[in-house]
Amino acid sequence: MTVSCLQAQGVATRQFTIMDLYFVYFSANPNGAHIAAQENSKINCLDNIYANGNAAAFMSASGLSTIIGGCTQTTSGFNFSTAYSYAAELSIVDQSDATFVGTNTGPKCFMSDSSLIPAGENAPGMGACARSNRPSRLQSPLAGLEK
Repeated sequence: MTVSCLQAQGVATRQFTIMDLYFVYFSANPNGAHIAAQENSKINCLDNIYANGNAAAFMSASGLSTIIGGCTQTTSGFNFSTAYSYAAELSIVDQSDATFVGTNTGPKCFMSDSSLIPAGENAPGMGACARSNRPSRLQSPLAGLEK
């Protein structure tokens, strides 16, 4: 699936979907994420994306999902109340090749459940990336078996 549009509150994938984004303008989404990958899905940022309003998170991946944010991300003066990038439940938000334009308030990134945010420290926002030490709810089928 490819998404290119004039304006959206947010986009989301789930259950093995792959989405490519380019030239998307996001409006305010204070209770959600502008970009959300869930349930083992993937979102790729191919070209410029823009945030034009506050959100809980700009990018959020959970449930074994991946977001590749290797594009120009323009956000200016907005608040991301949870974090600019959020990853949980063994997910990845890869910002390694991203170009960030603008400054924002709110945390840069938050990770839990053994998730990763490569280059998350480069994201716009305040403070260091935060990590929760709680174990993942997504256990290996071999967890707890004795040798």
